[in-house]
Amino acid sequence: MTRLLDVAGSLLRIGLAAGVVWLCINDLPRVQAVEALAQLPDYDYWKEGEKLLDQRRFSEALLVVDAGLRAAPPVQAPALRSLRDRIEVERSSWLVRLQQAGQGALSGRGESPEALGGAIVADLFVFGDVRDLVIQGGHALRGEATDPVLVALSAGGILLTVSPALDFGSALLKFARRMGAMTERFAGSLLRTIERAVQRQNADELLQVTADAAELARRARPAGAVTILRSVDDPAELRRAALFAQQEQGAFTLWLGG
Repeated sequence: MTRLLDVAGSLLRIGLAAGVVWLCINDLPRVQAVEALAQLPDYDYWKEGEKLLDQRRFSEALLVVDAGLRAAPPVQAPALRSLRDRIEVERSSWLVRLQQAGQGALSGRGESPEALGGAIVADLFVFGDVRDLVIQGGHALRGEATDPVLVALSAGGILLTVSPALDFGSALLKFARRMGAMTERFAGSLLRTIERAVQRQNADELLQVTADAAELARRARPAGAVTILRSVDDPAELRRAALFAQQEQGAFTLWLGG
């Protein structure tokens, strides 16, 4: 009996050790990312925020400044808060924002967060899906190349609208595609996912992809999410990015280093 208890105890210890090793292996990418960030030279949050402000990339500028307010030495806080106030003032110029949003809604393109917002709002009300199908149809009639990813996302947006997350995530992915911020590997994986959803009339798999895109946008702001998507090659990587962005400074880390 004593020997059986000893064997059972040994097996239990081995099992616990194996479990710890498994957890460590699965957590290794996150640990490596955090360590890599910690080893980088001091980051000039104010300088980068100022540069992004000059480029009118307001959302990304706020992402950087907010990260600086959390991580930079306290002596830098007044300058960062002052810069944040300037960003908010310039971003709140209603005329500029309205013009850029309207441009984004009509074309589905644009460099500013406001244009991105206009494009996404248009997609949420189906207008954007119809707009993109008309644009792609025009390319086909003129014998020009069409984008199968945009066609599939637009058609899927009309046929499979089942939740706000699907609409918002799909709109973000379409904007990234139009702006050249989606890798070809990710585009191929996304296209196959959409085709399966339409064939099966089941959007669960597609919903996970678009929900991850929406979560990334919520954590990094839409413009920051588009930048991060430039380094994402498949839905599995998007899933990991969305989860990593939920951690403290996670969204900033992804934006900074991909």
